Amino acid sequence: MIDSYFPHLGNIYGPDLKDIIGKENELIDFVVEKNLKSFSLDLFKQEYDFYGRDLLDEMENEFRDYLYIFFQDEGMPWLAVSLREGSKFTSAFNIVDDIKIGFKRPLFEKLVANSFTYSSPYFPLYELVKKVNGSTPVTLSIRDWAKAEVKEKFVDFMNSNYANEDVISIMKAIQTHIA
Repeated sequence: MIDSYFPHLGNIYGPDLKDIIGKENELIDFVVEKNLKSFSLDLFKQEYDFYGRDLLDEMENEFRDYLYIFFQDEGMPWLAVSLREGSKFTSAFNIVDDIKIGFKRPLFEKLVANSFTYSSPYFPLYELVKKVNGSTPVTLSIRDWAKAEVKEKFVDFMNSNYANEDVISIMKAIQTHIA
């Protein structure tokens, strides 16, 4: 009987452990190969920490702040506070994905369009990674971003989905989060 009320009870959510181990192994191999001639454990740790950082995680708080201000400006202060406090337990992208369902199209389009001016490029990066990967974990490490093919996919994605946005400025904004 309880199963009919809670059909997902007992299911495990999140990334598959094999995926996480695979990403870790790729990062370790990359750092070792990059520093073969001057390898040291200190350099390995420094490079591993740098290239393993997730750009989406680093941009998410700025995007949450943007959502808070956007909804305050739109005259929805309680939603703004609810999103700021409640979004700490889920990704901001997932919240915006649900907002897309419930909001009138012009307000949603304004939310996304304004994010290019008033926030980090979190939303289009997350959207691209989710579209390309299609599953968890939704991450974009600095190592992955350093790949030319990832940047090319991002430019193509922006040109296809957000043609009116200045891709060069957005790429520069992404770089500021790496430094």
